Amino acid sequence: MAKYVYPAIVTPEKGGYSFRFPDVDCAASGRTLTDGMERAAQALARALYEVERAGLPAPAASPIRDLPAPGESFATLVLCDTKLLWQTH
Repeated sequence: MAKYVYPAIVTPEKGGYSFRFPDVDCAASGRTLTDGMERAAQALARALYEVERAGLPAPAASPIRDLPAPGESFATLVLCDTKLLWQTH
């Protein structure tokens, strides 16, 4: 159980925002930017919890400045904590 910070590419879409994590196999979306950020943190925590459960090292996080953000997309950092997942499972 740990805290993590990973970069995400945020893309405005009709009806909300999508979040894609280039370094972790997960994605999320939300109707508002705040909702999307909360859902992205939850998705990231679930994905990294599975990595921890498997006994694997967490993937390295790419520097945010190295992420391409085409069009109206932009890069941001997302913080998550897997501690709560360990406590509930």
